[in-house]
Amino acid sequence: MISAKNWIVLRAPMLFGLLLLGASGPPANADMVMATLSIEPTGAAFLPGETALFDIFLRGYQPDDDATAIIAFTLDVGASDPLLTGGGADFSRFGFTLDSALEGILGGLPVDDDISDDGSVSFWADTPPFGNETGILASMGDVRLGGLSVLAPSEAGVFGVAFRVDFQNPFFATHFLLDDGGLSFPTLPGDGALAVENSALTVINVVPEPGSLTLFGLGAASFLGHHCLRRIRRRTRAGDAGTASSTSDASAMRPTISELCSVVPQAR
Repeated sequence: MISAKNWIVLRAPMLFGLLLLGASGPPANADMVMATLSIEPTGAAFLPGETALFDIFLRGYQPDDDATAIIAFTLDVGASDPLLTGGGADFSRFGFTLDSALEGILGGLPVDDDISDDGSVSFWADTPPFGNETGILASMGDVRLGGLSVLAPSEAGVFGVAFRVDFQNPFFATHFLLDDGGLSFPTLPGDGALAVENSALTVINVVPEPGSLTLFGLGAASFLGHHCLRRIRRRTRAGDAGTASSTSDASAMRPTISELCSVVPQAR
């Protein structure tokens, strides 16, 4: 199988054409194809420092020709909350793993599989005559592209997790590249309508529930009461053992309950 580097060299004319397409703007044909790209959370809320996981799905892919395949895609999380992206300069909180079910379909050429460096990943299909990947077809239905992980920040709040889309120059943001058998290589969005359903990361701090505080108070009171009773009993036995002279002397040796309970328990 040809290497990714040689594949790109052999297809340099196509790549050059795509760059020109992105620079000049795509043709206006919003009815050619449609699909929905969604970020779907796997949990409701997360603690600071925990890793939140999101499923990335491509749903409802409907080309005008069922043979039109998605042969590449780029995901760009640059539209996420600035606190997650370091103001657009630090994407180390993010991670992305391509779904293993795409093996033999798309991803044989991971052009950029590290989202933590610049906030984007790009995967291409190694299609014939160089490879045997088919690309994503409409007949495959909803397709899970992979898993997106986000490290929760230290402060509580709701933080947007969103893909950046550029409808004027789609090739330089989140997009899908199609192969319709011709030489145009349409993009989505651009030559068709791409709906994006973004999500959010909810971060919470742990606060004891009122019921837990009540139980804690009862437990503390019980402990102190038990401690006072034990000290009273010990001091009483000690006082009784020393009553050789008179009962009044023994009573003088016994501290009051308030004196006993004011003493902080010592480690034993």
